[in-house]
Amino acid sequence: MKRVYPDKEYCIGCKLCELACLTVHSEAKDLILAYTKERAAGLTSSIRVVESNGTSVALSCRHCDEPACVAVCDAGALSKNSVTGIVEYNFEKCVGCWSCLVSCSYGAIQRNSLINKIVKCDMCSGLTEVPACVQACPNRALRFLENDSVPAGQLRAYKNSKEISENDHTEINNPDNLIQISKNTKRAVVLGGSVSGLKTAEKLFNMGFEVAIVESGERIIALEFDKKVADLVACRIEEAGILLKCGVSVNEIICDKDGLAKGVLLSDKSFLEAGVIVATESFLSACSVIRTQMAEVPNCIAVSDSKQIICAKYPSGNFRNIPMNSFVFYGMALVSVGEIILPENADEYECNIFYDEIKHSYRKLVFRDSRLVGYILIGDIDFAGVYTSFITFECELDTVTKIRLCDGCPDILMWPDELFFNEWTP
Repeated sequence: MKRVYPDKEYCIGCKLCELACLTVHSEAKDLILAYTKERAAGLTSSIRVVESNGTSVALSCRHCDEPACVAVCDAGALSKNSVTGIVEYNFEKCVGCWSCLVSCSYGAIQRNSLINKIVKCDMCSGLTEVPACVQACPNRALRFLENDSVPAGQLRAYKNSKEISENDHTEINNPDNLIQISKNTKRAVVLGGSVSGLKTAEKLFNMGFEVAIVESGERIIALEFDKKVADLVACRIEEAGILLKCGVSVNEIICDKDGLAKGVLLSDKSFLEAGVIVATESFLSACSVIRTQMAEVPNCIAVSDSKQIICAKYPSGNFRNIPMNSFVFYGMALVSVGEIILPENADEYECNIFYDEIKHSYRKLVFRDSRLVGYILIGDIDFAGVYTSFITFECELDTVTKIRLCDGCPDILMWPDELFFNEWTP
């Protein structure tokens, strides 16, 4: 297939490509109206000019042969067209979880915070024969070429999801079913404080249920994020009006005479009334007694803990699975990639942490052997994909590059020249 290839040697940073993209995707098809009116309403260019130390380059979607963004999209908003090769985006299906943004190691997917959706290149499909950005470039820094030898993308991504029971529990996605099985009690208990547990709790709360989360460990999201993030999310849970109980286990599910659950008895002797009980896979894996009991109770629902993994091919030719988490909880965007939960006395690791209490923005970068091996972003996640690239491509960092990563504004012009030309130049 034909792709748009940038050339940083010829890019002068004029940004005419951005304006052309903006215009061709506008309703008015007029530059002035697109820039002054439609841009204020959320219209955004899907090509972005990056500038660093006097060098510029225009970046847009590569339309990879094995796109990581498609593989991690739970909502089905991204798909690979088998005929054209274009990675297509369904605006209506997008839920704004930002998994695609995090998984794209080319920094080609942007976040449009005005409308809580992503922005990516559609190759001007159905609009122009040659992409508008290529036509507008005055210095041939963008080329539209057919080249089968271009790298198909060094990355693959996939989800590993396993259901915890033989039944497909779809009730959690159907408000009517939930209300029906909850009988007269609009209260719900979520067992397990993993990412899936929190997302389920938010969904139930938004349906009108009074919700309590029970986590047997000392803190929530213990496998996906560090303690600082857990504390921030716990505060957000409290602000939302959801009850959170950590460090307690479930002794028994209490049922009424009809065999329906009416609540849970906890190890601290407290009782939580509930017309719906939802348990995560990780919770039930550690509590076989409750798993057995739930299988016999109609208003108990099991949900899976889906895990997103980036499968990266390193320059050595070896593949390694890199864990990834990306979700939004009551407006708070949370991302973690790679090694972020470190063993005690791990002297080989170095952490750089930034926290803005006013903006509720948190950034943690984990380094080992002059390489970035993991990161956490809360709030400001716009550069997540670029951080991911330094992990997946196993870039060795000099002092200047490391400092710039820690400053929070990375770009792919910080890549080694050899890597950039191998990945972007046909």
